Amino acid sequence: MPKRIIRTLFPVAFSVFLLWFTLRNIDMEDVSQRLAAIDSTILVLALAIELGIIAILSLRWQRILQHTGCTIPVSETVMVYCGASPAEVVLPMKTSDLLKANYLRVTHLFPFVKGVSSVFLDNVFDLAALVTVSVLGLAFSGQVLGTQFTWALVAVCAFILAAVAASRLVDHPVFTSFRALGRQNVLELYALALAVWLSVCVMNTLYFSMAGMDVPFTTVMLYLPLTIMLAAVPITVGGLGSVEWSMLTFYKGLGPPEAIITADLLQRIVASGFPMLIGLPFIARVMWPEAPEDEGDVVPEEEGDEEEGDDA
Repeated sequence: MPKRIIRTLFPVAFSVFLLWFTLRNIDMEDVSQRLAAIDSTILVLALAIELGIIAILSLRWQRILQHTGCTIPVSETVMVYCGASPAEVVLPMKTSDLLKANYLRVTHLFPFVKGVSSVFLDNVFDLAALVTVSVLGLAFSGQVLGTQFTWALVAVCAFILAAVAASRLVDHPVFTSFRALGRQNVLELYALALAVWLSVCVMNTLYFSMAGMDVPFTTVMLYLPLTIMLAAVPITVGGLGSVEWSMLTFYKGLGPPEAIITADLLQRIVASGFPMLIGLPFIARVMWPEAPEDEGDVVPEEEGDEEEGDDA
């Protein structure tokens, strides 16, 4: 069997196994009853917060692209973000990021490498904000973090610091894009990322509340980033199975397992299903983009300009 097929099938098989293993003792009837009893007002509030998160994420990427050399309106970045969301849910690794870069390559003649670098920078800001939120949660929640997770946080912090240091020394499109932002823009983009993940923590606190659990906000700040980081490990499809296992492990003792799984389902419905619903009209446009009919309206970058930008 070709290695490519094995690499594709393994995350799918492992997700199915891990999901079965995690949910094998869960009373799904109890979960259904909890879902039926949720407060619709709180759910609407969560959806409103998710709309704000989509707007911030789109604005942040648009600003990174602007300093990387591609100027597009925020409305288009919203369309691309929502249109690529199905790939993020059902495909392993970060396939949605490659779809975004490919969309820019086809529709705006923007170099694929630069498109990938813009998305990578976007993820780095998320990573830095997640570490900050987790450290703040550790400081204010009073929870004691295990040695393994402590070392994991240290490793992530070291990676971020190494990336910043490398941006000064290594000539690469990703680091060139980072240098082009400037200190003020870096701080502003980091603040936007922090606003996103604090909002996500608020939403997860609401999910637990709707599921019948009282989980402190600071506890969510501690464990949510760890859950996100574990879900990003490319051994499952869209974090399916790993998120459920992480939540049952971290929030054990704060409520029944059925309530934790109910909160997880609400999170998937709002954070994954809602953007997909918004992006339904744009899925085909993002996944299979078409070059503009009048290519005279889009001027590709000249090689000299690209080289000059890389040396910046």
